[in-house]
Amino acid sequence: MLADLAASPYSEGEVKVHRLLRQARIDGWVANAPVYDSNGLIGLVDLLFEGSRVVVEFDGRAFHTDDVAFQRDRTRQNRLINSGCR
Repeated sequence: MLADLAASPYSEGEVKVHRLLRQARIDGWVANAPVYDSNGLIGLVDLLFEGSRVVVEFDGRAFHTDDVAFQRDRTRQNRLINSGCR
């Protein structure tokens, strides 16, 4: 439980994935990690595998309530890809 709190997951799905990753002894990931590009902070990503620059995001309805929020996520995704993340 302390590990879950330290990783500061925002959703039930994130809590489950953090536990699965720890149980499988998969390391090299950071939860709620800041990612930057030449324009500054893109945002905090749900999971970042730093060595390979793989980003995992958990999209749920709670944060995608309208077209503006949906478009903001697409713009953010494009910035992440352009910065070398997958």
